[in-house]
Amino acid sequence: MSKLFVDDIVEKTSNHGVQIPGHVVQEVHHPCVTYMALSSTSYVDLTSASVTFTPKAANSKLFVQCVQHFYLEQTGTSWSGVNSAIMIDGNLQSANGTQTAIYGVGSRDTGQSSGQTTRLMSYDHQTATYTVSSTNAIIIKAQVKLVQSVSTCQVNNYGRGFVRITEIAQ
Repeated sequence: MSKLFVDDIVEKTSNHGVQIPGHVVQEVHHPCVTYMALSSTSYVDLTSASVTFTPKAANSKLFVQCVQHFYLEQTGTSWSGVNSAIMIDGNLQSANGTQTAIYGVGSRDTGQSSGQTTRLMSYDHQTATYTVSSTNAIIIKAQVKLVQSVSTCQVNNYGRGFVRITEIAQ
């Protein structure tokens, strides 16, 4: 078996696409800075959190991170909760598990009397890996939903979120 030892790999033709397996091909960071009031118990697209991503290689792997900030406000002692997920090319990729009552962020204050309000701010973090099969553009979205009813749920109002996509050569 032969071995090739080199000090540098340099593209002969600009933008030809020399890729080394396991190395980052490209990375896109999309800040989510638009406030959204959330009232849906089904996943909905988060406002301004959709990214059109064009892979540079037809067989690369994507590592997608989604971080969103939630503010919850609930009167009384019942549970309140929200969850986020990543949608890649129309397919739900992550949602903190498969149960229907999975909380990315949840709150319950059992020490309050029924007329008092509980407030909570927190970040929810989701990750997904996805293997591309072409260099066609794909759409990657952050989605959010209420798991339990809340008086108020605000996404990316008092804090900011992001969607980050890292393409890794295979």
